[in-house]
Amino acid sequence: MYNPYIATEWLKSKRTNSRHLMLIGPIIFIAFCYFMTLLMGSTPEGKSFLMAVAFNWYPSIILPIFVSIFIVSIVNRDRPVHQVIYKVYAVDRAKVFQAKHFWVLVNVACVIFIASILLYLVNFILIKDVILVSEIIYSSLMLWIGILPLIATGFLLSRLLHPILVHLVLFVLNFIPAAILANTSYWVYYPWCYVMRLMAITAKVHPNGTFLPPSHPMLASHNLYLGVVLNLIAYMGLIGLDWLVYKKRWSTC
Repeated sequence: MYNPYIATEWLKSKRTNSRHLMLIGPIIFIAFCYFMTLLMGSTPEGKSFLMAVAFNWYPSIILPIFVSIFIVSIVNRDRPVHQVIYKVYAVDRAKVFQAKHFWVLVNVACVIFIASILLYLVNFILIKDVILVSEIIYSSLMLWIGILPLIATGFLLSRLLHPILVHLVLFVLNFIPAAILANTSYWVYYPWCYVMRLMAITAKVHPNGTFLPPSHPMLASHNLYLGVVLNLIAYMGLIGLDWLVYKKRWSTC
């Protein structure tokens, strides 16, 4: 069904840098992962350095950059004058809010999808390690779910901080603190490390980048269910907080 709010946000983004990043970013990243694997020597039997590098670096370094660029771009398209126009024409603010979130979720999904296809092709053509298609799909889906709290955090910060600070804070939240806490029992209290715990199960990669042995506690199946539930709870909570800030700023325009 046609949604004018979603269509409007799509038209706004047609010629933006974020649209180009969605296509070029995954190519650069997978090329980087490939060259990194060339420095790692022979691959252990049944493992893939390409898989390990991609699903370890992606959630901790690359996706936070993509997420912050997408969010800052879509939020900053609306100037104060646009807010006034919205009020004059009685634009539904809830639908504007939803449309912006929708397109960031779609953009991030597209980035992950393109990178996953490229990862498979690079492995199939150049490296020829044993990587199951189902494993890539599974890890990619969990990667998208795991990054949801960061997306909600990015929207909230974009309404409170300068764009440069949004980029910096999102990167910091998902990098060193996340890698440290993901390896402890306190990981459940830090939403920005949930994605690393999910990657540990799906890609069998430790947050420090090493392969996990078959009996490692991080591979326990209950961690997957707990991680998914915690991600969704954190995402909905942060979205609710973002909506309150958004309404307050709208009412002061």
